Amino acid sequence: MLHWNIYTDYDRRFTEAHTHLRDLNGEVVRLKRQYAAFVRTRQAATQSCEGYDDLIRRQRSHIRTAREKWGN
Repeated sequence: MLHWNIYTDYDRRFTEAHTHLRDLNGEVVRLKRQYAAFVRTRQAATQSCEGYDDLIRRQRSHIRTAREKWGN
């Protein structure tokens, strides 16, 4: 009976495996697109913050000076 089930269900199981593989490939494509969008967003965010180092440093210095002046 076991051999009978193995041989008679092979085509169905093979078809199901290929269906699941196709579905999985679709998910992989979707995740790759999502990851690429994330990378682009991260790069844009990083580039938009460039050039502010000196300004931030000066503002920190002003804040430190104000705190010392007012005792906070």
